[in-house]
Amino acid sequence: MSGFIADNSSYNISTDYSMATILSHFNTEYIYSTIKDWIDIKYKEPMLRINNIVYGYQENFKQLLYTYTSEEDQAQILNVRNGVYTDIIDLLCKEFNLEYNTELQEGQDLFTPAFYMFRLLVSEFTENVKRFFVNYIIREKNGIYAELNLEQFKRQKDSSTMYNRKRIRNSKLAIIISRLNYVIDSICTGYDIPFGIYLSYICDDPNLYNYIINLIAPRNDFFKTYVAPMLREDSPVRASLISDITIELAKQCNSDISINDYMEEDDE
Repeated sequence: MSGFIADNSSYNISTDYSMATILSHFNTEYIYSTIKDWIDIKYKEPMLRINNIVYGYQENFKQLLYTYTSEEDQAQILNVRNGVYTDIIDLLCKEFNLEYNTELQEGQDLFTPAFYMFRLLVSEFTENVKRFFVNYIIREKNGIYAELNLEQFKRQKDSSTMYNRKRIRNSKLAIIISRLNYVIDSICTGYDIPFGIYLSYICDDPNLYNYIINLIAPRNDFFKTYVAPMLREDSPVRASLISDITIELAKQCNSDISINDYMEEDDE
């Protein structure tokens, strides 16, 4: 997961109004409606870049704490702030059927889990899906090639196979990319991808990986329930996702820096 934090100006609330009026905007119904809309939009075409609105809320609360300095006002702002982050965490757990480790966060600021959960499950969810398949296919290409019997396509003369074999020096990856629809369908339906494995392929920071894996635990098969449906035949975003995965795979296959550790010449 990247460190991307988008502009959240559209979620800023003017401090020209009274504090009570401002805080009234952060009610549970509004928070739930806003978060649910962003959860649903990732399944729609065109795929939009989603801001991490938790960061936007945090900036609002910082501004309120700077503007209203009395002890009573500060306590009220912090109470609403914690309520907002609790609502976000609760909704994400409900929507994605997650067990939340309350002991890990006991006495800790709720902004951090709300921010990283929203980033993982909403604002970067689509990018994470693409990142998973690119990284998984590159690193596990030998197993995928053997398990799906892709050797049978090696000598085929169709245009896709011939084109990819000319531009990609690793013949196994060339065949995989040529049959990417079949490969992705097979991974989605036949492979066991535990949540920890999925997370390990999208999270480069070991500290962040450890934090998330200890923070939340799926009660069901996260990959089959929430990732695989993005690539089903009836998914409105399937074509865009596969196109983006194909482009990124081809790009990384020709980048010695990106995947040098996972590439080797194959016997022709």
